[in-house]
Amino acid sequence: MIRNTLTTNVAPLNNAIVFLDNIDKEIAAIGDAVLQEIKPELLDELRDKPPKRSYPGDYPIEWTSDKQRRAFFASDGFGGGIPTTRTDSIINSWEVFGKSDGANYSIVTQNTNPASRFVVGSLAKDVTRAARFQQKFHAITGWKLATIAVQEWTGIAQQLFAEQVQLRFRNAISKSTGRAFTSPRNR
Repeated sequence: MIRNTLTTNVAPLNNAIVFLDNIDKEIAAIGDAVLQEIKPELLDELRDKPPKRSYPGDYPIEWTSDKQRRAFFASDGFGGGIPTTRTDSIINSWEVFGKSDGANYSIVTQNTNPASRFVVGSLAKDVTRAARFQQKFHAITGWKLATIAVQEWTGIAQQLFAEQVQLRFRNAISKSTGRAFTSPRNR
């Protein structure tokens, strides 16, 4: 007698079901890992500041408008004194953190200093829209638009996240071979 037996291993399907049943935990773990990977570099870029300039030595300030110039001097440097001194409050106000909500994971980048948009622009995705708040003299003195760094690192985070989801899913289903196999039997 000759015989052929087909055996199908459904363990990978069961492993996939277990993975998907725990997707909230998986997404949170992947998100936290991606956050820890990008956060230091993103914060380094956001906290980068140009060298301090001396006025009028380096060049005169180019005010956005005469109204702005008058307001600066009338308010004693917008309350910071004249000449102004750097406090680093804007660069120290950057925060990057993760939020998990079910199967969703968000990486939030924010600056809590209300004056930050005048120095580094807004975080609008469109660079032109982000730049509209940045004051002319801050752009001239070398302050970079923050949205450029945020967009770059958001793209990197999305790529890392997708790669990790694929890798973890593949690892979950490959815990057993999952292949159908045949074995001839001789008797």
